[in-house]
Amino acid sequence: LYHLARYVASEEKLLLSKELYTKEQGADSLNVAVVLNLLGMLYIRTNNLNGAEVALNMALELRSRILGDHSAELGETLNVIASLFSLKGNFTDALSSGKKALSIMEELYGMDSMEVSNVLVTLGEVYMNKGEYEKARENLNRALKINEDKVGPSHSSTADVLYALGAVASTECDYDKAEELFNTTAAIKRAAFGEEHPDTTRVVNRIATVYVEQNRLAEAETVFK
Repeated sequence: LYHLARYVASEEKLLLSKELYTKEQGADSLNVAVVLNLLGMLYIRTNNLNGAEVALNMALELRSRILGDHSAELGETLNVIASLFSLKGNFTDALSSGKKALSIMEELYGMDSMEVSNVLVTLGEVYMNKGEYEKARENLNRALKINEDKVGPSHSSTADVLYALGAVASTECDYDKAEELFNTTAAIKRAAFGEEHPDTTRVVNRIATVYVEQNRLAEAETVFK
């Protein structure tokens, strides 16, 4: 309920910002596009996928029209849309959007940038959801190397890539590898944010799920104590 209340408050603030920017700058302003992009991301987190699609398509149209087809902002929105399509099971459009985002970010920031890494993680998750695990690992391992080189092996962003790799391993029933990756992720998140932070609890819950899937129920129960 606490997190739900936070999401509702965030939505209300974003909708108010959109209204104010529209009044002050017009409906076609870049600030409106920024808010629409954030709304799309929020709606994905709250599983309002139809609302996310509406907001993100509006953001995409605005950014494309104002900034052209090769801006970082457009790449950012395409990357979020790739995640959205993947969640909806539309893998063809998810990969199309993700590859366009990757091309933009590689052109603007270079092959080994954090911006590129963010898109590689999205593509890795798309391939995982599609059942193409080798391609998922290929993209995620490339993202992991970028993160380790740019921000270090103990950074929260690196942990996010490890988590995605753990999800692939878990989906393939490689539970030893999944447990190893999730435990490393949890240690990094605890050090960065503490035990009660949502990023930490998400990983802890995933570790418990790995135990349950192996019928290690006593260990799963211990995780929650």
